Amino acid sequence: MRAIRALTLVFIVTAAAGSSGCTLLLLGAGAAGGYSISRDSVIAHYDLSTDHVFRRSLHVAKESGQVGLEDATHGIVELTTPDAVHVRITVKQLTPKTVELRVKARKNMLPKVSVAQEIFNKISQGL
Repeated sequence: MRAIRALTLVFIVTAAAGSSGCTLLLLGAGAAGGYSISRDSVIAHYDLSTDHVFRRSLHVAKESGQVGLEDATHGIVELTTPDAVHVRITVKQLTPKTVELRVKARKNMLPKVSVAQEIFNKISQGL
């Protein structure tokens, strides 16, 4: 039974990576189904309040660089890291229970997914 589940998981991950250009990775607790990585963004869904995820995102943003925009109404935090990477964190209510967290990072218009992952991981660890 475990072998079938493992093969199914490998098939799903391979199909997701091959068809959409994104990679699906699974997390343990907190995320509703895992998170996806694109060329410049990391996206995850959580069964937490928008306010909680936004406050944690803002806290990490302030630790990671210079915050330029802090908009709780629209769930947006923008910052610039010491390495001049522009990061945009978006927290969006999808359903009454589910919140989407998106961390996007670019430097000179080029994707910096490693920076997005680093900030995303810091946010996720505190949720």
